[in-house]
Amino acid sequence: MLKRFSFLSVALVATLLSSAADASIVTGSNGTITAIMGTGLTDTNWNHYSSTGNIDPAKNIQLGLRAKQSFTNTYNNNMDGTYSFTAGTNWNFEWSITTDFHGFIAPANGGKHLNGLTYKLSVDFDPTAATDFVEFDPINLGSGWADHSIGDEATSNGAGQEATSASNYTTLITANTRAQNSWSLGMGFWNTFFGKSFNSNTSGTYTIGLKAYTGSTEIGNTSINVLVNAPSSVIPEPTSLVTFAGLMACGIGMIGRRRR
Repeated sequence: MLKRFSFLSVALVATLLSSAADASIVTGSNGTITAIMGTGLTDTNWNHYSSTGNIDPAKNIQLGLRAKQSFTNTYNNNMDGTYSFTAGTNWNFEWSITTDFHGFIAPANGGKHLNGLTYKLSVDFDPTAATDFVEFDPINLGSGWADHSIGDEATSNGAGQEATSASNYTTLITANTRAQNSWSLGMGFWNTFFGKSFNSNTSGTYTIGLKAYTGSTEIGNTSINVLVNAPSSVIPEPTSLVTFAGLMACGIGMIGRRRR
């Protein structure tokens, strides 16, 4: 049984909705978003929320999540918001945030760069029907910084920029509209900053969600369930490198090297 989650229900197929106001909202389980992170990653298999044409351009947002076997383009996408892996297989989840989606107007006409909104990434470490979420804003990190791949909708596959310092990170999120990263639950920063551990041999369901806000108003969300089953031999987890360059206001530093 899949866990119930408060995020937007995953569409079984891409669904086009026209709101009573002005927005065009598309959700789907096999969306295409250019992967500006890494090298050689495919652009497909994203479970996404995409909103365009809002009277308030700040609400034009695209959020994407997907899961894949580490270091491969094997997604095992069930096309219903779930991704399946055999226990013992190392897998990553990948997230993508695009502000001012299809607007190309940020910020003069109301569109937003990455730092113009706030976000909540929720990562479930409990494989049972219960949930144990780590939740934080992956973009606005206070005095911390991260190695996200950053660009905009015109950035080509694999061509995102990664920050080299806290000041460079601030410059990038202030001037750009797309950020992405690829993380494994076995990476060291989850334990260092959040006290969480992960065993890839443990079968169960792991829920991951992503929300965006303007002020206190939620403007978009998406979520996935990663289904881990049938134990197999363990693939050793390579050593993770963690980037720690400061503390957020709440005392959490940010965040580590991606695992692709």
